[in-house]
Amino acid sequence: MNLAGWHRGAPRCGGVAAAALLLSLFVGCSPHDPAGTVPVRGQVTYRGQPVEGATVTFADPDGKRTPGADITDAAGGYRLAVKPGNYTVLVSKFQAAPNTQAVSMEQAAGGNTSADQPKNVLPDKYNELDASPLTCEVKSGGEIAFEVELLD
Repeated sequence: MNLAGWHRGAPRCGGVAAAALLLSLFVGCSPHDPAGTVPVRGQVTYRGQPVEGATVTFADPDGKRTPGADITDAAGGYRLAVKPGNYTVLVSKFQAAPNTQAVSMEQAAGGNTSADQPKNVLPDKYNELDASPLTCEVKSGGEIAFEVELLD
């Protein structure tokens, strides 16, 4: 976050008070969070291109830690926080197929449509806990960078 020049024209003490307020808001997001979480950031790419709208989940294969998840931005970037440990990383991006078939009102109301189910546009192995080749060891002590390059 670039705050340079944000206080131009404001009295000096007002800028200090605002900075103190901002600092107090971000204390809970620091690597020394009382909950013991560590920030993780990275970028998801597929076939060399950033993936926007993908869900990135850091899942504990043993089920002992709460998972962390985020949805990637336009540049494929994500940010989340998890407790230290080993995680299996899951990545998926589901898109609904367009329904081009005519459906009557009765069929739609009764749920009797042949509309296609949403489809994962990324390789399925990255969305399966037992199949994903992506793993990350999160250690305490600072932000972790974990870049995700998906292959076919």
